[in-house]
Amino acid sequence: MTAFAERIDAVEPSAAMIAEGRNLPAGSDRRIRWIAGRAEDAPLDPPYGLIVCGASLHWMDPSLVLPRFRESLAPGAYLAIVDNENVHGPYREAVWAITDRYAALAHHPETPHAIAAVQASGLHDRG
Repeated sequence: MTAFAERIDAVEPSAAMIAEGRNLPAGSDRRIRWIAGRAEDAPLDPPYGLIVCGASLHWMDPSLVLPRFRESLAPGAYLAIVDNENVHGPYREAVWAITDRYAALAHHPETPHAIAAVQASGLHDRG
């Protein structure tokens, strides 16, 4: 994202995952603000042109986080929900190894089920 973003707020409750992120290529880029906290209550600096959730959406409280996302997005901006299931090629095993090592829960709902639950809640619609 550092190739096109003016600034990035990277919110993560795990200090170990933040350390991993800082060690990635461009992880020390000055445009990245690493924030130790939960998406539900971490200090943010909106508006955002894009909010990206990974499989982490499964561990968030949608009744808190989705309204917060909506309020934090600039007009015409997007919420993108991505999942490790779609990681292919040479990075697949590395992504899953990091996820397995630091995941807060051993088992969680699959992303399509989480997205369906979000839509059913009426807190966010699929655009």
